[in-house]
Order: sequence, then C-alpha cells, then structure tokens
Amino acid sequence: MVSVMKNQWLVGILLVLGAHIVCASSIEVREFKSKAQEQRYKTLIDKIRCITCANQSIAESNATIAGSLRAVVYQQMKQGKSEKQIINFLVARYGDYVMYDPPFKLSTAFVWIGPFVFLLIAWWVMRRVIRARALSNMTETSLSADEQARLKSLLEEKSS
Repeated sequence: MVSVMKNQWLVGILLVLGAHIVCASSIEVREFKSKAQEQRYKTLIDKIRCITCANQSIAESNATIAGSLRAVVYQQMKQGKSEKQIINFLVARYGDYVMYDPPFKLSTAFVWIGPFVFLLIAWWVMRRVIRARALSNMTETSLSADEQARLKSLLEEKSS
C-alpha cells in the first residue's frame, strides 16, 4: 500500500514537472539592443490583430500564426525596418484586416461609417415605434359621444 502511494506521488511530481517543461518551451525569448527597441516591439505587436483569433492582438494570442507573426515582426525589426515598413509588409500579405485601426479608404469605409449608420437606423426605428405607440394610445383613449358633449359644455362654461 505504501509503495503504491509513493509511486502515485512520483507520477504526480513527474506530471507537474513535465507540464512546466512544456509550458516553458512555449515561451518566446527575444533579445533587443535597447529597452526602447523592446518597447517598440511590444507596441507594434499590440497593434497587429491575430488572423485566427480576430479579437486578440498577436501579443495576446497563443495561436501558431500569432507566434509566426511575432517572429516576422522581430526579424524585420532586427533587419532595421521601421514600424511603417513592417506594417506595410503585413498589410500587403494579409490585408487591412491585420490592423486594429485600418486606414480610412473605400475598402474600409464601412468599418468606419457602419456603426454610425446602424445608430441612425436604430434611432429612426425607435422614433417610428414610439410614435406608433403614442398614436395607438390616443385612439384607445378616445372619448365617447356623451363624454365629448360633456367636455364641450364644460369648456363653453369656462370660456363664458
């Protein structure tokens, strides 16, 4: 019984160590000439969208393509390319979709104008619904013939 428990502990420890080794192997180590270059790299990978994750930057994503894109950005920075050159390279390869803030042009106009169009349509629909409800409430509370005659007589008394 004791030897079985010792074996279970040994297996557990080996599993934990194995998991740490696997996790450690997925950590990317990048060397930079200066802190400014490292900060530039971090800023740049925060601006680039992961192609597969859609709502994560390549800095946040664990997808394989994100790791490849980080490697591309790092290699191009090591070659001395500017941020604009790196972004242009990625946009040429993957399209404007790769950028969180795509430039305003005809192909991206809907991305920039679309939300305002949807707000305008929602405002128009809400206005129509509210007016329709107000009109239906008015017709539901219309006065009977007796009530109209009584209201007319009260208004005439008040005016004289």
